[in-house]
Amino acid sequence: MQHPRLAIVLVVAAVAAFAAFDTGIKFVTLAAPIAIVIWARYVLQFLISAFTLFPRHGAALFRTQQPRLQFARGVLLMLSTIFSVLSLGAMPVGEVTAIGMLTPLAITALASRTAAEPVDSGRWLLLVGGLLGALIVIRPDHAAFRAAMLLPLAMVGSNAAFQILTSRVVRTDSVATTHFYTGAVGAGLATLAVPFAWRILPAGTWLLVALLAVFVSVGHYLLAMAYARARPAVLTPFLYFQIVFATVAGWVVFSDVPGPWAWVGIALIAGCGLAGTRPSGRRIGTAVPGLARAAAGGES
Repeated sequence: MQHPRLAIVLVVAAVAAFAAFDTGIKFVTLAAPIAIVIWARYVLQFLISAFTLFPRHGAALFRTQQPRLQFARGVLLMLSTIFSVLSLGAMPVGEVTAIGMLTPLAITALASRTAAEPVDSGRWLLLVGGLLGALIVIRPDHAAFRAAMLLPLAMVGSNAAFQILTSRVVRTDSVATTHFYTGAVGAGLATLAVPFAWRILPAGTWLLVALLAVFVSVGHYLLAMAYARARPAVLTPFLYFQIVFATVAGWVVFSDVPGPWAWVGIALIAGCGLAGTRPSGRRIGTAVPGLARAAAGGES
């Protein structure tokens, strides 16, 4: 049953949770190694998924017809997470979030090459416009430019590829199985890396990391509930509220206020994204209901 008003409220709440997650990640990495933060985030997601999904699905939860694609998805999401965390360390939260909003347009471009999805000239124009907006935010010719500022574009690319693979694996594997392997692959990869960066952290830091895992898990749950109650084309415009939440959070926590050119770039990205809402919702969004997390690093 369609409940668009409730779905809109759920989407806004979800992107608020995602903005809080990104802001918290930026804050906690000031005091903790990135590898430990990423490891804790994936292990907690894996445990939450296992304890909530296994009682309902049993051994069927582990059955996949496409193990290679599931593993590839996990690797791509891990890369997206790493690029996201590094991006947040190099740029304000609101600007990283805005560039992340290019992901739905990037998915369209990738789908045109990998899934024979027709893309008209208008969509390509929007993609170019969004990329131009990202370059305005980054301003590669500016004196303050650092190569690390290109990381959000790498985040967008890896997240778009992750979403395309997601749309493929859910044709044969259940959503529960796919979600489980998302956490399992990430937790496994992160566990291999964490011994090289391990150190004892204060209890308060661990508590904050656990709280962030709750934020992102709640955000994903709210998003799933929203997409069960309304079409993606209805909900996509409200995903851009994440830019607002992230910008305000960055201002309150880090005193980061975007400059005039950053606002121009953010507006151009949002405008191109909104202009492409309905075509994206009809073609790609219906296949990949997790597009919202594209905004902040993706399912981070």
